[in-house]
Amino acid sequence: MKISLADIESSPYISKQLLRHTLEHLQELDFIESTGRASGLRYILHKSKIQTTGEKIKYSQLKRQGKAKQREAVIRYINTVGTITNAEAREILNLTETSQSYVPRCYPNYGVKDI
Repeated sequence: MKISLADIESSPYISKQLLRHTLEHLQELDFIESTGRASGLRYILHKSKIQTTGEKIKYSQLKRQGKAKQREAVIRYINTVGTITNAEAREILNLTETSQSYVPRCYPNYGVKDI
């Protein structure tokens, strides 16, 4: 889940100073991390806390800045997680299983595992 700082600050009974201190402390503990800048600053769950493939895919999509292309999303996932299977790449790209050959053709140098 992606929450903006402005959304939290606008909630009733929230101290801005205490909120910022708490967020900094959670970042030091590697529980959350920030994404975006200035007015687009948001906090997401730290990548070390992510366990399932679906959560990893969602993390790589949330971590994206702006409107990156699908190809960049797969490369970012590989850089974040380390490896990717053909099924995971198809899920990121919203492809059906009938499009199995698309992923290895587009990413021959990235070691996409054909699973």
